[in-house]
Amino acid sequence: MATRKKPNEKRYVDYRKSKPVDKCDFCDFDMQNSNVIDEHKYFWIVKNVFGYDIWDNMEVSEHLMIVPKYHIESISKLEQSAVDEYGKIIAKYDGNGYSYYARSADNKSKSVPHQHTHLLKFTGKRKRFLIFIKRPYLLWFK
Repeated sequence: MATRKKPNEKRYVDYRKSKPVDKCDFCDFDMQNSNVIDEHKYFWIVKNVFGYDIWDNMEVSEHLMIVPKYHIESISKLEQSAVDEYGKIIAKYDGNGYSYYARSADNKSKSVPHQHTHLLKFTGKRKRFLIFIKRPYLLWFK
């Protein structure tokens, strides 16, 4: 279960409503006004401006994403040299304490059809009490 940081929830909902359905957020990526923190041959590492506050009942301290530079809907469709680079990126961030998560192309909760992998660093604090208020992102927690 995941929830976005509360100040970003309204911004995220407004942003999703303003985007045409047939536009890909990552293909229309603005490198000048983005939160790119690292660049590789096939991928960008970006800070998620709509980052999660909770993931699997754990507080999230940092939310990054691995985003392919070309449109692709599934990791299985990456060319071999991109797969090799992807594996090295995952290994680097895993070694630095990040968990990683990518949804399959046919996952209904995937908000952007362009493949992307979430890199999440946790505070170590588990949330023990959650009340589900609204699908899909709003949760009240203690």
